[in-house]
Amino acid sequence: MNPASKPRQLTACLGDSGTQVIHRGIRTGLMQANAKFPLKHLARFLLIALYTGTRSGAVLTASPYPGEGRSYVDLERGIFYRLAEGARETNKRQPPVPIPPRLLAHMRRWVDRDMVGPLFVERQGKPIQSVKTAFESATRLAGLEGKVVPHTLRHREEHLVKSMHDDSREFMNTAP
Repeated sequence: MNPASKPRQLTACLGDSGTQVIHRGIRTGLMQANAKFPLKHLARFLLIALYTGTRSGAVLTASPYPGEGRSYVDLERGIFYRLAEGARETNKRQPPVPIPPRLLAHMRRWVDRDMVGPLFVERQGKPIQSVKTAFESATRLAGLEGKVVPHTLRHREEHLVKSMHDDSREFMNTAP
């Protein structure tokens, strides 16, 4: 993934107010602009996934409140417990990770201003099952070509960390 592609995708999520098909009346089938920003939930997903290198399933269940079936984000300590409460451990490593200060500031603001419900990534107050369709839309709006999928963000974060830290292996495995 090109270093400039993440900001373009994020900009596409927040900058596109979206269009929708009219389903009733004499204008049936026509496209109409709306001001609902339908990809806003994907912007949060992108920020959390890119900054933490977390798989999409854990990002979609990330919550500021501990609970069954949720990945818990401890906003006081700045730690993301990626393995959902009550879930059994698999071969996919999901150790707790420190949340970078910039992302932690966003997450605290979202909670303080009641911008999130029980989960950080939700749409119209409901949990998201998959970001595949929204991710494809953002990729298209950003003008990206090739295979760009949500899992790409996990490897992108790993690449960024390795380029910033000499002892990246120790940093990646740190679980306070």
